[in-house]
Amino acid sequence: MKPTLESWFSVIIKNARHWQLVAWIGSIVCGATAAQTGPPVVPDDVRTAIRQRVDWGYSPGIVVGLMNTNGSSFFGYGSTDLDPDHGRPVDENTLFEIGSISKVFTTTLLADMAERGELALTNVIQDYLPEGIQAPTRSGRAISLTHLATHTSGLPSTPSNLAPVAGDNPFAGYTESMMFEFLDSYALTRNPGATYEYSNYGVGLLGQLLARHAGSSYEDLIVDRIAKELGLADTRIHLSASQQSRLAHGYSGVIPIPPFEMTALEAAGDLRSTARDLLTFLAANRGWMATRLQPAMTEAHRYRYPTSTPGMSIALGWHLDKHDLGWANH
Repeated sequence: MKPTLESWFSVIIKNARHWQLVAWIGSIVCGATAAQTGPPVVPDDVRTAIRQRVDWGYSPGIVVGLMNTNGSSFFGYGSTDLDPDHGRPVDENTLFEIGSISKVFTTTLLADMAERGELALTNVIQDYLPEGIQAPTRSGRAISLTHLATHTSGLPSTPSNLAPVAGDNPFAGYTESMMFEFLDSYALTRNPGATYEYSNYGVGLLGQLLARHAGSSYEDLIVDRIAKELGLADTRIHLSASQQSRLAHGYSGVIPIPPFEMTALEAAGDLRSTARDLLTFLAANRGWMATRLQPAMTEAHRYRYPTSTPGMSIALGWHLDKHDLGWANH
């Protein structure tokens, strides 16, 4: 029996805007009769396809990682720079902008804070706002933390007071005061919890509210409560000089573009990480490693609402795809 792909992160990195270097990681679950004597092996046809994509100029470099209960394996091909003379070979320690996978780190943080008794998932966001800021309500219903984490708050994906100063970095310069000003002025068009609509703004707001409640920065919370717990040494927003030297460069075609910045909405997509770190995070979510975060991760995986896509529902940040093989989280 051939292995079946059951859980994955589709980290096809496009710098949240444009195709650039690509990282793909996944966990392999083998059938009952399949022999598992070691970590999975990246298949030869996958390696060939990756080499072709890089050699034909579609991507400067690609990293693939697979794991099972026996360990992990990686395959990297290409460079961190379009000009290999100015880059370095990509591998499992290359840092990528992981975009919206940042969201499940944010919702794991939310679930962990609930597990610690620091808040309740059903608490309304009004309890965490600065004095003088009023969250919108509709039909007597208020937005909760769970609504933000499940894209059911009724808040839009992009705030109307976003005024991009750079086309390649539309969220750069969007401040916390702008974020709260938008919330204070927005009128909901539907009740919270009524309908799923993907919202970068909502998850970005969630991260800031969690940070305010903890008296910390969002990045410090992620590092202290998730990265250090799991040993994710390269999952950060602000990088050291050593990490910068391992960061994959983004491009629009052959034109270099700057690193993506979401500033106040960083919890929705500003984390950088490596294939090695993301496989570790995936292993923890699969329950394949002992961690204090396991109860929070289990809670974060629980079904909350349907989406408009047949077979897909939403947990806390995690989208649940129902296939014939079971539930796949991504």
